[in-house]
Amino acid sequence: MKPRHVTKLAVLAAIVTISTTACQPTPQEESIKQKGNLEEVIQDNTKEEGESGEESVSIKDAVKAGDNSKFDLKSTNGKLEIQVDASIIIPEVSKVPVYEMVRQDYTEEDIVTLSKIFFKDKQLYKIRTLEDYTKDELLTEIEKVQEWKKQAEESNQTKDSEVKAGAADKFDSYIQTLQDLIPKAPDTVERKPITDNIFSDTGFSFLEFSGEAELEHGVGSIYIQKGDSYCAAGFYLTTPDGYEAYTRSNIIDMDGAEFADMDNTCKYSEEEAIQMTSDIIKQLGKENDYKLYSVEPVANGLPSMGKTTSYSGYQIRFSRSIDGIMETYDIYNGTDSEEEINYMPYGFERITFMVTDHGIKNFSWESPMKPGKAVAENVSLLEYQRIEDIFKNQVLIKYADIEEPTLIHVKEIRFGFMRVKNKEEDDYTLVPTWDYISDLYGESSILTINAIDGSILDRRYGY
Repeated sequence: MKPRHVTKLAVLAAIVTISTTACQPTPQEESIKQKGNLEEVIQDNTKEEGESGEESVSIKDAVKAGDNSKFDLKSTNGKLEIQVDASIIIPEVSKVPVYEMVRQDYTEEDIVTLSKIFFKDKQLYKIRTLEDYTKDELLTEIEKVQEWKKQAEESNQTKDSEVKAGAADKFDSYIQTLQDLIPKAPDTVERKPITDNIFSDTGFSFLEFSGEAELEHGVGSIYIQKGDSYCAAGFYLTTPDGYEAYTRSNIIDMDGAEFADMDNTCKYSEEEAIQMTSDIIKQLGKENDYKLYSVEPVANGLPSMGKTTSYSGYQIRFSRSIDGIMETYDIYNGTDSEEEINYMPYGFERITFMVTDHGIKNFSWESPMKPGKAVAENVSLLEYQRIEDIFKNQVLIKYADIEEPTLIHVKEIRFGFMRVKNKEEDDYTLVPTWDYISDLYGESSILTINAIDGSILDRRYGY
């Protein structure tokens, strides 16, 4: 998705990116592939009602899994070391169903619902870009960015001089962009009210509704976009200080510090933040579809802020839940590569909030789906030890091309669902999987294994 105009959000995001982005190694061809097509795998492993008298046996007992797992792996060239010291997380259910999943793209009714949730009855206006700023607003913005740059330079940042210089260059580039706009900037600008809750053609490959309004703590903006390969809705609050909320992986030079060891300066407790976000899920009418997945502390500050000694908010995630089993949350959001004819550019379903002292700072709802028919009421699963053996072999194959010394910590092994794209078909199936979760690239799965047949699933392509 390409922006139509230069926006402050895009520039600030670039400042963060230069400090935090790392290249993920391209996995080699996995040796364990799905045995036959997915439909055949499910049919061959569907349990008949009452089979083996296992109706009351939990998944954990059925697959003979423990509470945790601990072992170390090292690649043959010695460059990659994987340390697994992980809790094994398994839902307390006895049946594992398989469902078809159907896209549920946004409608004009969703525009009305989301607008009411975040703006109540306030009048929405068309979002202004930097090209719409007045001369005075541009000058004020320049002063603000100059102050941000000064604060960033004075903060305890990374010792990497190239990273520091790159961040400074981004600030300078943004200031230059603002200065270039001043000669043609108007003295006054008339705001354009939005009168219709309809999607508009963007000139790209998606339709969009967007708007903004003044709120108690700043300017709130909403966007709802839908297209063949992209569907997302979001809200973000731009406060006068320009601060953003960052998770631990977005902050430079944390020196191994954990938020758990820091003071929480947010005026809302974790319980209050969870309640705040759960109320919005309920207002969306999705309280039975999405359940609380995780809560992670965030720091509220400037891009490239460097080291922090406290946290001041929360990232709260909700994920699809069906029959007591949650879809495993992963940072992956689709690929725009066409390396394979069956590539899946459509991202995974998720809802994410950022909560700070200002309340809801950010909200995103991506790739909404709805369950179709049940393909199987209950399927057989491989025993966990077999899954772990597969992981030990396959993860070293997947990351065999790592050339720099790399240490991966696996902190969680999670049983859940993954939405799988059916090859050569434009539909999806929700299947049970095992995911080995690491913080190597932010919290994400370094390997996803089909819990039914042990085949490796590639989240880049969705199958």
